[in-house]
Amino acid sequence: MKRILYITNIPAPYTVEFFNDLGKNFDLTVVFEGKNSAERDQSWEKFNAINFKYSIIEEKQNINPFVSTSGIKKMLNEGKYDLCIVGNYSSFIGMKTIEWLRRKKLPYAIHADGGIVGEDSFLRYHVKRHFIRKAGLYFSSGHITTNYFTHYGAKKELVFEYPFSSVRADQIRQDTDNAKYREKLGLPANQKIIVSVGRIIPLKGVDVLIKSMSMVKTEAKLYIIGGAATPDLAALVDTLKLNNVEFIEFLPFNTVLDYMAAADLFVFLTRGDVWGLVINEAFSMGTPIISTDKCVAAVEMIENGKNGYIVESENPEAAAERIDFLLRHEDLCHRIKRNNIQKAAEYTIESMSETYSRIINAFFEQRKYRGKE
Repeated sequence: MKRILYITNIPAPYTVEFFNDLGKNFDLTVVFEGKNSAERDQSWEKFNAINFKYSIIEEKQNINPFVSTSGIKKMLNEGKYDLCIVGNYSSFIGMKTIEWLRRKKLPYAIHADGGIVGEDSFLRYHVKRHFIRKAGLYFSSGHITTNYFTHYGAKKELVFEYPFSSVRADQIRQDTDNAKYREKLGLPANQKIIVSVGRIIPLKGVDVLIKSMSMVKTEAKLYIIGGAATPDLAALVDTLKLNNVEFIEFLPFNTVLDYMAAADLFVFLTRGDVWGLVINEAFSMGTPIISTDKCVAAVEMIENGKNGYIVESENPEAAAERIDFLLRHEDLCHRIKRNNIQKAAEYTIESMSETYSRIINAFFEQRKYRGKE
């Protein structure tokens, strides 16, 4: 069984699920940079590594990047691993690891959940190119991320795409009736409901969503899940005299899925997400989706009119128009629900692991063919 060392940031629940699946096919060891992030709920610290071994740098080495990379180098220098996959390639630890792997001419891959080509300074572009361009294999979440890799020097024939997801196959909804979910959550049976999920930070465009609600002509209630309103957002709701916007604190994952399943629409007006797993999650519940052209998951997964709609970022008028359109066309929404449930089956943790395993095995076969093993 091939031995894989995977270096990444923190043990998110869906990441642990993925590693448990991937560990069925390889002797997998994962190095996490930390236990948690200030941006995440502390429940993320609790996980069960069934099919992989792991180490947490933060716990053992006090987040000293120099000590941390020396520990990783020691693990690799002992020759225990056939491939190192760097999922934190933009962090200090990731960059130091890549630099060492290159000097030692050891095989390594770079993984990206997403990536968007932006406007870089000359220096920034060449720093990114330096660390990205020499990997022997790339795991890309889709064509936008593939373009990101090739922009910074990756050879396109070495870039392979996988279906990124946070949802298991058995979590995908099979019905299209939201009545039982509304009853479970105590939500009104006949009210039009819109749900949005995300951290309450400027990047997520919650202010744009609130502005769009002031322009929506159809009577509907908006639930924003992810935290309390900031003073600015609360003031915006008051200024616009909206009584149909409610902020909800952090909820368990399955409860968030229930809200998505209960909703008529899922709306996510982000200013920039290199992926956006909430899109996968809304797909898995069949919910029609409106998102922006700055969300990579939305651009990858949504076909306008088939799964929902993509709107221009920073454009509350366009979002309001699409919200009204979908709320008025229930037959279209029912078709979208069926389409989204079908599409969600292509984006599961199991399909991610299966595709990943095929890519890794093909990589080793190619190396064997070239006489590098």
